[in-house]
This record gives sequence, structure tokens and C-alpha cells, in this order.
Amino acid sequence: MTRGAPSWETYLEQALQPGRGVILTSAHFGNWDMAGAFVARRVAVSAVVETFSDKRLNTLIQAQRQGQGFNIIPVEGSPRRILRVLLQNQVVGIVVDRPLPPGQGTEVSFFGRTTYVPSGPATLAIKTGAAILPGYAWYGPRGEYYFCSFPPLFPQAGAERASEERRLTQGIYDTLEEMVRASPTQWYMFRQFWPASQPEQSEHAQSFTAV
Repeated sequence: MTRGAPSWETYLEQALQPGRGVILTSAHFGNWDMAGAFVARRVAVSAVVETFSDKRLNTLIQAQRQGQGFNIIPVEGSPRRILRVLLQNQVVGIVVDRPLPPGQGTEVSFFGRTTYVPSGPATLAIKTGAAILPGYAWYGPRGEYYFCSFPPLFPQAGAERASEERRLTQGIYDTLEEMVRASPTQWYMFRQFWPASQPEQSEHAQSFTAV
């Protein structure tokens, strides 16, 4: 059984209203694929995903994701495909919780401590005018799924870019902190988050993160 919070569809409509597409941000919290599946019931969703080195595993996982109702955009070479999706006023899903080394990415306050994270969703929103819609799916006590979203974050035209990237990125992480505080056992983070101490291996991690 799945249930959607009453407000998430309203927030989605608000995010879509300007006609510039929506960036659905989620995290390794609960079941992040289900977050995209909930939204895909209302509008086309394309998820930016990692390509696994094991081809059989990659085929299996991506097929499962497509079976949940959304399209797949491999993180390698993704910018043009992302732009095409947003130009059609559709949704791009990005999992955001990947720490970066100190001084890289965008500085945010998360649980009262400073860390550095990719600015890709905020940068993309500023460049395209797309709204950012933070959304999360989590497990209930009987195996059911729940989904909620937060009010959309809109880029402010004419704002100084660096400060606007910080504002939007901080807004995303404020919502993640709220979710983790409510259900800390459902956040799956296997990296040192405060602060990140090792550089990411993938060049794509500087801009986007993947499922």
C-alpha cells in the first residue's frame, strides 16, 4: 500500500506553474526510487543515475527503475538531456547527499555543522529557471511507503550567483535535516559527511549526484 501526503501534489503544481521544469531533489533516505515513482504518477520524470560497472547489475537495476514509471538519464553526459527534459516542463530527479572535500562545492549548515556538497541542482535551477522540489519517500512500520514534498524553491532572477547557489542548496539540506531528524534510521550514508575528507573519484560529482 502506498500513500501520498495531501500537500505534495499542490507543491508539484506550484513548481510546474512557471513552465520551466522541476528539479526533484531527494537523498539516500527511505526509498529514493519511490520518490520518483510517486511524482511519475502525475508528470513525466527522468532520473539522473549512476551507471554500475557490472553490466548485468546495471541492466537489472535500471530496468527496475524504468518499471516504476520514470526515464533514466546516465550521469555521464547528462546535461543536454536534463535541459531537454526541463524545456518540456517535466521533472528531473537528482539524489543530492554526497559530501565533498572542504572548500569544494557549496558550504551548507547541516545539523549545526558545516559541510560541503555539490551545487549542481542549484546551478541548474539558476541557469534554467526551473523550480527545486525537495521530496522524500520512506518506509512505514508495516512495509508501506509514504511520500512528502516541501514547498518548491524558486531561483531569484538577478540575484548574485554564489549567494543564490548557497540559498537554494541550504534550502534543500534544511528539508533533508528535517526528514533525518524524524527518522534517523532511514538515512543511508556511508561516507564521512562532516566534513568530507576525501575527493570524489568521479568528475561528475562536482556538479550532480546520482542514484
